[in-house]
Amino acid sequence: MENVNAGKMNDSRPMIAGLLLASVLLGALFYVRPLWDEVTQLSLGRDEKISTRDGIQNKINELMMLQQNLDLQSEVSLQTNLNAIPVGFEEDKLILHINALADESGVFMNGISFSIPSAVQPGEIGKVGINFSLTGSEGDLMTFLKKIESSSRKIVVKTIAVQLGATDIGNRISFNLSLETYFQGKK
Repeated sequence: MENVNAGKMNDSRPMIAGLLLASVLLGALFYVRPLWDEVTQLSLGRDEKISTRDGIQNKINELMMLQQNLDLQSEVSLQTNLNAIPVGFEEDKLILHINALADESGVFMNGISFSIPSAVQPGEIGKVGINFSLTGSEGDLMTFLKKIESSSRKIVVKTIAVQLGATDIGNRISFNLSLETYFQGKK
């Protein structure tokens, strides 16, 4: 009888082992399945974050290129602004500039006067009134006004007064101009 029971036990061992293996696999499946889903969710989240990071990096690169372009332009703009609105009043340079424009235009500058600029704080913009008289033809005055308009320094024509007159060399016109220019306060 022992052989019959021993044979039955030997026959049942593979079946018990198979049942144990199946129960371990089912247990592992129930245990691992939620973890697998979590890994899948984290993987999808990681992919989204990687694409977001790449998009942000592209924007950063674009902004850096734009900043470099602005830095190049700002150097030019800075120099242009310093020419248009210099630091300090620089009365002597202004007189030479206006006189050069008058000479190029064929008008004769008779006299010039400035309003005294008030004290301007560093970084603020001050303005100065300029009054002067010119003698020349209408065409020469128009040329002078065009040169003022295209001047590197910011100058605004406020008023023009015209007076006709006869001279030994022909009819000449006297013009009284009132201008306004700007300057930056010294640091």
